[in-house]
Amino acid sequence: MKADLLLTNGPVYSGVHAKPFRYLAISGNRIVGTGRGSGKSFIGRKTTVIDLRGKSITPGIIDSHLHLLDYAWSLDRINLEPCRTAQEVVAVLRASSGRKVVRASRLHSCADETSALLCGGWIRGRGWNREQFDGFPHKRILDEIFPDRPVALNSRDGHFLWANTAALQRAGLSEDAEVSGGYIGTDASGELDGIFGENAVGLVLASVPKPDAESRRRSLLEAQWRLHERGIVGLHSTDGNQAFGDLQDLQAESKLKLRVFHSIPLSQLDEAVKVQLKSGLGDNWFRFGFVKIFSDGTLGSHSAAMLEPFQETETVGMDTITQAELSEKIHLALSNGIAVAVHAIGDRANRQTLNAFEKNAAFLNVPSARSRIEHAQLIHPDDIPRFAKIGIIASMQPHHAISDYELAKRYWGKRSETSYAWRSLRDAGATLIFGSDAPIENPDPLEGLSAAVHRSNWENRAQTITPLQAIASYTIQPAAASGEFQERGSLETGKLADFVLFSEDPIQSEFKNCKVVGTVIDGKFVYKDFE
Repeated sequence: MKADLLLTNGPVYSGVHAKPFRYLAISGNRIVGTGRGSGKSFIGRKTTVIDLRGKSITPGIIDSHLHLLDYAWSLDRINLEPCRTAQEVVAVLRASSGRKVVRASRLHSCADETSALLCGGWIRGRGWNREQFDGFPHKRILDEIFPDRPVALNSRDGHFLWANTAALQRAGLSEDAEVSGGYIGTDASGELDGIFGENAVGLVLASVPKPDAESRRRSLLEAQWRLHERGIVGLHSTDGNQAFGDLQDLQAESKLKLRVFHSIPLSQLDEAVKVQLKSGLGDNWFRFGFVKIFSDGTLGSHSAAMLEPFQETETVGMDTITQAELSEKIHLALSNGIAVAVHAIGDRANRQTLNAFEKNAAFLNVPSARSRIEHAQLIHPDDIPRFAKIGIIASMQPHHAISDYELAKRYWGKRSETSYAWRSLRDAGATLIFGSDAPIENPDPLEGLSAAVHRSNWENRAQTITPLQAIASYTIQPAAASGEFQERGSLETGKLADFVLFSEDPIQSEFKNCKVVGTVIDGKFVYKDFE
């Protein structure tokens, strides 16, 4: 067979062989050959031949935890993440309040607004954290800058919201508001202070107008391009259902160029069961995945559920769902062919989640997807072997270990030495899949790969893993987790031609001074930055 595309003079890392090949041959959208020679037997009259000349190839990156629509929207909203102090946050907000445009935003249809950061009259943004303010900020800061416009700003971890008085009025909220598994902040006078956490965030966001279909479409296409630039060919999206129709519309237009394994929101589990929707429904571009459940909060917001208190604050976080209800929801999903992903960050949350999965172990064998714990940031050493024993995947985001290091050291103390336990989990037989958690983190997989291999700002690097192991957690293992290992995740004959070209050998360089120069999906370049 002659190839349409031949990439030769490697190295080509297949994902299943430790030693790289020297060429990769593609016909249509499938791999038709790999080997350690020149691959010249695949050259025909119409074959495009690319001499790699020092560049290297790996399987395409699959981000196992990315909020696709949230990431798309974040590209055109106030970004407070670079701010280090409260003063810098206020400066960015003041600058944003005066940003004028004369036409619609490139990503959002807000032509009738005066700011590119506005939609439906609301100002949205993200990236603040309580450390900047030495505690939670107050709504009066936003009231002074935005006296008339409702403002809703997500925290860096996405689990808390900072709103102004106008937003609270739009949402019809007062001091008697209540919610289970959530936080509603009040000040010394008993007045709402504008801070809402975990399950209470929805009390405010329910009043925010949703962007129209064309705005969502533009945002998704922009996000897709940015992910292509980073070598990402597929993702496990942990958004709610608001992108279901948009992604399928893009697919119908042949404009969906990412392979999406999409979560099902817990709020629609009953409906999914009623219509007999099961994990794996779909095709090579869009498939329904797992139901997403939250069991606790986060480290940064001190809402992660802990066996022992956070240092300094002496709090033990919060359970956003009861142990009994968690087990019931897991049973409902698994017994109806739907895999489950549970957000668990604190060691108590991870233990309780493992308990719930263990109780439902007889139903875990969902054919088209495997169940998992998302984040698994702090696991009690006694619980690490349970992942493999029960058969639960650890879905982790390596760069969290870098960005959260100071917080982990400050609030978890000695416990932080066994946090983000990639090597311990692997050594105990667990399957690791990696992602970014964008927009919480940059979606660049090179940052995650480097974090997994170097753990650069940690003194104790006992939990690092090898470059090949890290690549596997971004390629083969995510494909297996979504029931697609027979189709993708490695560079083997017969599989879909999804791969990444790096500027140099990422394995030998351990991802240092390495960049993505090409991304191929379905046998075609969707991003190319070389001659």
